[in-house]
Amino acid sequence: MKKLPNQTIKTSRLLNLLRFLPLSLSMLLVLVFFDFGRVSHSAFAQGKLFRGEKWSKFSAAGKDADFYVATNGNDRWSGTLPEPNAANSDGPFATIARAQQAVFELKQRVYKIKEPPLDIRFIGSDNEYGSGKDILVFIREGYYSLSEPLSFLPADGGERCETKLPTGAFEYHKLKDYYVTYAAFPGEKPVISGGRLIKQWIKTQNFWLAQTRDLTAEKMLANGKMQTLARTPNEGYFTPATTPTSTEFFVFNDQDLFPWPDMQNNRIIMLLRWHTGINSISGIDRENSIAYLQKPQEGIVVAPPRYYVENLKALLDAPGEWFFDEQLNQLLFIPPEKISDPNSANVTVPVLENLVGVQGEKDRPVRNLRFYGLTFEATNPGNAAISLEYSNSCELVDCTIRGVGGRAVNILKGNYNTRILGNAISEAEQGGIYVSGNAHPADWTEIIQQTQISGNYIERCGGTSIVATNSLNTVISRNEVTRNLGRFAISAGGWSNLEEVINGGYRVEYNHVHHVQERADDSGAITTSGLTHDSVIRRNLIHDVKAGMFNDNVAIWFDNMSRGWIAE
Repeated sequence: MKKLPNQTIKTSRLLNLLRFLPLSLSMLLVLVFFDFGRVSHSAFAQGKLFRGEKWSKFSAAGKDADFYVATNGNDRWSGTLPEPNAANSDGPFATIARAQQAVFELKQRVYKIKEPPLDIRFIGSDNEYGSGKDILVFIREGYYSLSEPLSFLPADGGERCETKLPTGAFEYHKLKDYYVTYAAFPGEKPVISGGRLIKQWIKTQNFWLAQTRDLTAEKMLANGKMQTLARTPNEGYFTPATTPTSTEFFVFNDQDLFPWPDMQNNRIIMLLRWHTGINSISGIDRENSIAYLQKPQEGIVVAPPRYYVENLKALLDAPGEWFFDEQLNQLLFIPPEKISDPNSANVTVPVLENLVGVQGEKDRPVRNLRFYGLTFEATNPGNAAISLEYSNSCELVDCTIRGVGGRAVNILKGNYNTRILGNAISEAEQGGIYVSGNAHPADWTEIIQQTQISGNYIERCGGTSIVATNSLNTVISRNEVTRNLGRFAISAGGWSNLEEVINGGYRVEYNHVHHVQERADDSGAITTSGLTHDSVIRRNLIHDVKAGMFNDNVAIWFDNMSRGWIAE
């Protein structure tokens, strides 16, 4: 009699056993058997089974990439070598955009289509374990200035493939996830910038000067840190001499303000009770100590503002300050103490508003796209450095986002299972991480669900450091938030105030919030609002919450019909 292979005997025994077991236990044994009996552990090194495998953090250690990007690369090369070869005829790519194109081309070869697929949203295959592979791009040390934002569409992400694994009663056991990952080369720290590097600085008297062309400077960074536009006072704020009685002018203290030359582009920044006012001074009456505003400023008669004046050449007088002369196309800069010569530093003027846009479609999200260990910096106000819309299982992990004029991260409609983990975010002037959906979405594909914001360090951000509103099942945990420059450190919930809104399932837990609310008034370090069902605030460490100028700030603020919360 022909001897059966051991694997065939094991399969026969398993099938006999399954006849006498409940369906749920039978399915579990099938998965365990095929995971450990029939398939070696290495077979699952690529991708992750949709059912039966837990998520795990990507590690770059010991991995070879499919493609490499380096500052000494060439977009005409194959991109498959980590450095140029001896003949200088092949090596890494020079740009991330070229690597993105190469990933797309590789996907056409390794991901195969089977018709009809199990589900029109997933790529099918006739391969036993799913046709596809994880694709990895390593980015080497260096400074990468983008000429335009990186745009990732559905075809740029990973895929969910069908397999021929046994299904039991649930066909989705047949699905396997593959990932596209852009990661820093192990041990290196590449910087992705939305700015233009400024070189050829010349020392003149008390500052350095650089001639520019085709450039309007709204912000300036030096070695990743935002520099200060020339201002007075150099630190802190002035306050009016008396409570303003008009929205059009105020009385200032003697020696605070002067009729400086070339005041046409000045700005006055005023911290008001619930917001920041941005205005200009149209005239200064030194005799009566009156400053006239270019437009009425609502709020200054409610409570006297704290304020400072900026963007005047006459105010350039302190280390770390800069000024852009539009008439002469010149940048003037007094470097901070740690930079003796700006020519030896990365001095950058942002030109883009956005660095990375992940933009899926209503019925076809960007799936399984990951960014690990990268540094993003230098954007102008108006957008987020990184934004996601209609994505599924995308990750931003162990990255640095710094010196951006807008928000750091926007998680917009249609995002599911997004992970924002272990990132360092600083000096995001319009906010840190924003999860912001539609209170009344048109259909289920617009709903933001299962967002995890954990283990991040967020410092000196304007707006709100972490926001989650009009979303479901958002976890905000184990983050450290400090020295916020906006009204709230962490905010969850929304102001729609109707129980029908998509807004609930929040977990705000184990966060460390400290030395916050310096510029805030009438607010809380952790703030909730609206009707948010099944939501919990628990076991957060909150300390050094600065009192407001006119109303107290508190550790936890239940605002505007907050309901549905459990606080521990």
